[in-house]
Amino acid sequence: MTDKLSVHSPDSVFPGPVRHRPELFITEKGRIGVYYLIDHLLQAVCWGYDPEKPGTLSIDVKTDGNLILKRKFTDQSSLFSALPELDGNSSGSMANDLFRRCLQTINSRKFERTQQVQGNPYLLTFLAMTVALSSKAKLKFTEGGSTRVQNYKEGVNVDSVAHSKGENSAIELEAMLDSALLQEEVRAYPFRIRVQELACLFPGLTMDIRYKGFAQETYDCKEGMKNLVDFIVDKDDRLHPDAFCFRGKDGDTTVEIALYLVISEMEKIKAFAGFDETYHGGVHDECLRDVLVELFQRLFKFELPDRRQSLDNIASSRMTYFGKFGSTVPFQKESRGNQFVTIVPGVAACVRITDPNLQWEKGNRSRLVGPVLTKTIQPELTVEFRRWLLEHAEVFNEWKLQWAPKKRRRRGTPPPQK
Repeated sequence: MTDKLSVHSPDSVFPGPVRHRPELFITEKGRIGVYYLIDHLLQAVCWGYDPEKPGTLSIDVKTDGNLILKRKFTDQSSLFSALPELDGNSSGSMANDLFRRCLQTINSRKFERTQQVQGNPYLLTFLAMTVALSSKAKLKFTEGGSTRVQNYKEGVNVDSVAHSKGENSAIELEAMLDSALLQEEVRAYPFRIRVQELACLFPGLTMDIRYKGFAQETYDCKEGMKNLVDFIVDKDDRLHPDAFCFRGKDGDTTVEIALYLVISEMEKIKAFAGFDETYHGGVHDECLRDVLVELFQRLFKFELPDRRQSLDNIASSRMTYFGKFGSTVPFQKESRGNQFVTIVPGVAACVRITDPNLQWEKGNRSRLVGPVLTKTIQPELTVEFRRWLLEHAEVFNEWKLQWAPKKRRRRGTPPPQK
């Protein structure tokens, strides 16, 4: 859609087309569309951050649905250093100019969609689009020791840009999403679940969330998937105090895994490709399953009980955090009740793969089909998990007892003591 808009026609670019057909920009109206918009907005202000100077992200959701977002940095450097300046006259609207700069850069075809730079144009469009899709908004940029601020109504600026002296660089946004236009409010986004996920996907970046009067929660997740699996698995359910952790790299492909063995008939795997949840799985969680099954059989001659689960059930359990939350993360529902995969019950893990050329199953972004992991990543994972299993053989022996045959107790004999 964006390649059909001309950056030289400010009035025809923003906010008209965005408000006229928002479903063309955020997939659809309603709950999934609002989720898509806010999720990409949060990624936009975090993307390409310096791990040495990550800064902070503060999110405040008021009871009336007003969203206040503050992204603060530790110096006065440029906010969007990789984004070229606007080729043309300013419209007088900060949001309009930002949107046009992004379109101009996208149309130049010099940037990749997942390029790790501060000022990725594909993501920054969502910062401007949030302003366009709000009934009222306030946008504030601080960089180079100077601050610019402007107010908007239905995406159109209601005043000129106000300038003042500023300190460290920051992006601040106040927005009241237009619920009549989007057919949903900001509450459709599962902030308290997703913000913790994003803190683990952007390790080192401190995030805090204050949601409708509840106490503030702060996340400082420096260990990525390990922090997330600790969140998924309660301490009482863990058979070992520290998670097995693995990080493998093959060219541009990086795979990160954190895992606990637990007493459960369920398989609890949260899988991510980049920043997207692969709720129907793919090559990354299949790689983990293959390694587990092979080593259980090869080292301990143990055959797991045959457990199969439909892709629909896997998606539902993952998006509700395995029943831990009643409010589910929205996802595109598909008819996959007749597609089954073999699972590994009693395993809780978080898996993430990053690669600039992720390959998705045709027609959706819920199941990953590439890159190939069997050449380098899977052998490395096999070696590391084999070493861990041999060092924790007593944990495995306790874990496998949950599938031991249950002997019938003779009449008159006392039950076994717990």
